[in-house]
Amino acid sequence: MDRTNFEAERVMAEIDKLKDVTASDDWDSHGAQVVSLHQQEQAKECVRAVYRAAGNMLARPLVSPIADPGVALIWRGKARGEVDAHFTPRGATYVVLGSDRKLVKQGQITSYERFATEVLTRYLTQ
Repeated sequence: MDRTNFEAERVMAEIDKLKDVTASDDWDSHGAQVVSLHQQEQAKECVRAVYRAAGNMLARPLVSPIADPGVALIWRGKARGEVDAHFTPRGATYVVLGSDRKLVKQGQITSYERFATEVLTRYLTQ
């Protein structure tokens, strides 16, 4: 297994662990619902597409449950800010924050490959 596939598998394993972290309602003690398998699968498909499109050009994303309920993937670039992708029952969205933590851009993710090339690599590698 090459390094790119290894890194993608590590991220997908972290996404799979969310089912244990969010195994019951109120997992965050503020009323959050269980993260569904569908949102986990959306996040994993995004990870596959990002690693196919960008390889190891990007840092490995942080994986976190969100209360909507859903999954967040968070890519951070050195002195470049961050890009957060959210996978919820309402769909897949992204937010780009500058290094000053101010909103730069946000939108819907309609294609994971385009998200990788037009958002992630644009804002985190240039």
